[in-house]
Amino acid sequence: MAEAATPPVIHPTAVVDPDARLGSGTVVWSHVCIAAGAVLGSDCKVGHGAYVDRGVQIGHRCWIHNHACIYRPVSLGDDVFVGPHVVFVNDPDPTFAHTRDLSGTSWHVSQGATIGANATIMSDVNLAPYCFIAAGAVVTADTVPYGLYVGVPARLKGYRCACGQRYSLTPGLPARCAQCNRAF
Repeated sequence: MAEAATPPVIHPTAVVDPDARLGSGTVVWSHVCIAAGAVLGSDCKVGHGAYVDRGVQIGHRCWIHNHACIYRPVSLGDDVFVGPHVVFVNDPDPTFAHTRDLSGTSWHVSQGATIGANATIMSDVNLAPYCFIAAGAVVTADTVPYGLYVGVPARLKGYRCACGQRYSLTPGLPARCAQCNRAF
């Protein structure tokens, strides 16, 4: 017999537009704002003061920590970790006089990506599966799978397995995680 769906839990101070869709077991904390057309998968957690813009797509089991801002048209895959105060920028050249036309534009954070506190993800940047963005990094270009990025602008400084263990690549040899034995 299938388990009954657990309804989302929404703190009374959160503002969730009636046109937003929240998956089973998703928890929305205090003072969160989730705009119209946003879709969050099952078992997500959205921390205090976070903002999810209209039309944003968020996968299953994502953690969006306190005061993170996810602006349209970003989409997050499953199992993505967004640290506190992370910002996704959607206009590379903002002015008060106009808003960027985002029709037909999108960028994606792939499954298992981890984004540390206070990181800034610039517009039109795609984050690869299981990449790791260090706290305070400013990502200005697409990343590679399992890449570890640090600094301003963020630069590739190594590799990290999905289990969290760092590993290195040796040209001509297969890479293997010493902790979980995953091959790359």
